[in-house]
Amino acid sequence: MSNPIVAGLTGVAQFEGRDSSGRFWAYAALVLALAFIVMCVPFAIEMNKTFEAFNSFAAEHPELTTVQRGPGQVSIRVEGFHPELMPDFGRLLTTMGLVVAGVVGLLAAAVARRLHDTGRSGVWGLAPLPFLAFGIFGFRGLIEGFMTDEPDLRLFAGLMLNNMIYLLTLAGLVWMLGSAGTPGPNRFGPAPAAAAT
Repeated sequence: MSNPIVAGLTGVAQFEGRDSSGRFWAYAALVLALAFIVMCVPFAIEMNKTFEAFNSFAAEHPELTTVQRGPGQVSIRVEGFHPELMPDFGRLLTTMGLVVAGVVGLLAAAVARRLHDTGRSGVWGLAPLPFLAFGIFGFRGLIEGFMTDEPDLRLFAGLMLNNMIYLLTLAGLVWMLGSAGTPGPNRFGPAPAAAAT
């Protein structure tokens, strides 16, 4: 199958075999681009609701707000703690978690096959996942703390450390995925067909 997108979608549950670099990256780029678009829509909607809430609050409570308007910009400063003006981070993080789960599901087999082509086990593809999951769920807890005006600074520090480890494991995985494939057959099967590169 020469179309990398079709091959990636039809092989979503095929963890055996090998994928060339060209086939993998074309498919991965499409999945990641679509995920970005899907995540931008709810974020844009939620941010628009938040801006509307700030404008309404400023109109209803001018004594608590300072509004500065300029060409193409509006700045609203609110005095006091008003968590009702904040975006619904729970909904946004749930959306992000679902999109991330979809991306992982769509890319898992392709990552395994690409790692196989470099002579590595597909298990290496799992390295960033625990840190990604902790980051998403931990951020939810951190936001809830900020919404009650009692942030958990230990959780904040833990998330910072977690995110650094996540980025390191992700960089390592990307490096492995970008490595050259082994020439000829390896323990995971024959080399990907020349038409698939």
